[in-house]
Amino acid sequence: MGMGIMIIADPIYRIIEVDDKLKPIIDSKAFQRLRYIKQTALTYLAYPSMNHTRFEHSLGVYYLTKLLANQLDLDTTYYSLVGLLHDIGHCPFSHTGEMALQKYLNKNHEELSYYWLETLKEEIESLGYTINEIYKGIIGENIVTFSLGTDRLDYLQRDSYYSANGNPNINYHYVIKNIVKIDNTYAFREKALSLIEQILILRSHLRKTVYFHKSSLAGDVLLERAITKLLDYYKPMEIALMNDYELVGLFKYYKIGEWERIENRDLPKLLAKYNEENEDLEEQLEKSNINYYKIRIVSKNKIEDIKIYDNEIKPITEVSQVAKYLEYIDNQLYGYYYFVDRKDWQKALKLIQ
Repeated sequence: MGMGIMIIADPIYRIIEVDDKLKPIIDSKAFQRLRYIKQTALTYLAYPSMNHTRFEHSLGVYYLTKLLANQLDLDTTYYSLVGLLHDIGHCPFSHTGEMALQKYLNKNHEELSYYWLETLKEEIESLGYTINEIYKGIIGENIVTFSLGTDRLDYLQRDSYYSANGNPNINYHYVIKNIVKIDNTYAFREKALSLIEQILILRSHLRKTVYFHKSSLAGDVLLERAITKLLDYYKPMEIALMNDYELVGLFKYYKIGEWERIENRDLPKLLAKYNEENEDLEEQLEKSNINYYKIRIVSKNKIEDIKIYDNEIKPITEVSQVAKYLEYIDNQLYGYYYFVDRKDWQKALKLIQ
């Protein structure tokens, strides 16, 4: 290889070539912080190999974004930079940390990106862009962020690889080659439909067996409480800017019981799942002096938002029975999950029988 390229080994793409001009950004505190934030929070409680990080995912998104930007004749440097920095604002423990802090911060991780972009002002401007332009790319819809853009295409591959739930027969490069932009809408050519269906089957499988695994969710409810307890000592923004290791250090320093339980795998047990909040159950649990935990799973990325192009653009659910069925399956996962401590599980079970 010639000069001006960094070669990074990657288990998904084998080799990622990064333009040398991006090295100051990759070596920055803001980006290196992502090495210490797990991509999927506490899913390692169910899948021990899921210790991959936002750092490697961001490099993967950079790789795919560069391919797609070249293909669509877009500003490759700009979109590659958006892909590289799209997760720069993540809280410790990714979405779990974000959920715990969001009601106090009133910001999501995309909006938190601006803080870290300000620390990279000089590096970004040296590439010919403003931090506002990059921020707009992070929060807007484009090749990185659309319904099945480079962000999702990377994490689906990466999460499936580390959870051993992968489908090695899916040709993601072929999928990338069949992305088009029509009237400001991103879509996939109809000839790639069968591959998109395979990706959606994988996505549905990951949601059911990995992301929403009862052990992962049980860890999440404890982690959210642990983070909330730290708010007695730190401001929400201070916690949001930490990485996983810094946060765990504080859990240990302040002897936060919920983190000790996670470390000892003393996890609460799933009691029930409902489509809506069950106030009657909550009242019964409180009257019975049973400590309960509640977590809500909501729909963020609907399958119908994925578009197929065959002379005209249509939602994939209009042209694929597979997609339509998977949307139904996904909808069954959304709702409120109630957990109780194991010592109270049998007692709580009687309340719902």
